[in-house]
Amino acid sequence: MNQEVRKATKLELDAYIYLEKKLVGLRDQIAKVVSKKNQQQEAREMELMEYKTEQEIQDAYGWDFITEEEKDRLIDRLRGAKEKAELPTKEKIALDELCSILKEVCRTRNDLEYELMSDEEKQRRQEQSEEWQNKIAELRAKKEGKQ
Repeated sequence: MNQEVRKATKLELDAYIYLEKKLVGLRDQIAKVVSKKNQQQEAREMELMEYKTEQEIQDAYGWDFITEEEKDRLIDRLRGAKEKAELPTKEKIALDELCSILKEVCRTRNDLEYELMSDEEKQRRQEQSEEWQNKIAELRAKKEGKQ
């Protein structure tokens, strides 16, 4: 790799490292929002456990104590139906998408770091990788042998 290409690759690597740090911060912020919403949902579910009959649920809905979605979920649960699958929130969808993007950024950063390594460093990394793969294979073989 000539000096000019190496310099450009290093600059690109620095950009990916910067981007990764920013994306991790954003991911953490969104994860906090998702966690908070999940906690609020769980707390609300505990409050809703107070309704024991379908009539109590209908009355609570009629008085606007619960939403239509909550009413339907409670009636389904009361009738023994399987609980409806929770629809993800926009924040959860955004978090999942951001995590996918972050994985791709990390993969690219790793590729760039590898490109900048000397041949000796690449060889050393390859040997370390093979050692770990062998150790993992041994552990799996031991585990399977015990079962």
